[in-house]
Amino acid sequence: MRLKLKITFGFFIIAIMLFIAGAWSIVQVKSAQSFLEELLNNNLQKNLSSLHIYESLKKNYEAGILLSTGKIKEGKTLLAKSDSLFNVTLQRLNGVEKDKAGKEIIHKIFASHSELVNVKKTFSDYYAKGEISIFISRLYFSVKKVESNIKELQLFYIKKMENLKIKIGESEDKSITPGLVAMSAAILFALLFSFFVNHYIVTPIITIRKKVDDFTEKGIPYEYDLESQDEIAELSESIRILSTRVPPKE
Repeated sequence: MRLKLKITFGFFIIAIMLFIAGAWSIVQVKSAQSFLEELLNNNLQKNLSSLHIYESLKKNYEAGILLSTGKIKEGKTLLAKSDSLFNVTLQRLNGVEKDKAGKEIIHKIFASHSELVNVKKTFSDYYAKGEISIFISRLYFSVKKVESNIKELQLFYIKKMENLKIKIGESEDKSITPGLVAMSAAILFALLFSFFVNHYIVTPIITIRKKVDDFTEKGIPYEYDLESQDEIAELSESIRILSTRVPPKE
């Protein structure tokens, strides 16, 4: 193999291996980033939805205050409005939730809210009897039950966020590994290439120089057989031929 090709081939090997290591690193980091972005977006959406559900439920307390102070029309309007916001948000959350445990909690919220809606339907009866305070007590009791289920869902999402933190740490470790592999590959192939250059280029040149000095200074005949067939071998053969035509130093 010609010397130029040997050097080119050595650099080519290093470039290929570093390219592979770098590409692997990029793929791993991109994969980790996509995974984290998906988890963060999903959990953010779910946490916001649970917060909106809780805020819409609190309107029942406000409605109860209005009813207790004689503002019947405003109170009934607010009760209806809270149900509308509640159902829309809960349905949206139910659509994006894929976790079985999360689905079960959402179904519990649906069930307890259905009971709350049935309580609200009795308002006219209690109002006709002048027993608004009893209605408000039943209303608050049902609201508390729904609120308890919503808090259970929020706690569920908090635990999922904690698990997400663990997964983030694991993903960071995975993203570091390819970088370490790339650096290790760089060091390994730098050492291999250094050996290659020293074995096939530097050492033969040093040996040729030493034998030329031995010939010119000590009269030792120049003999150096290289197994390779590159430019250095040709140079050595040319020096050998030349040494047969030039008398050694006396």
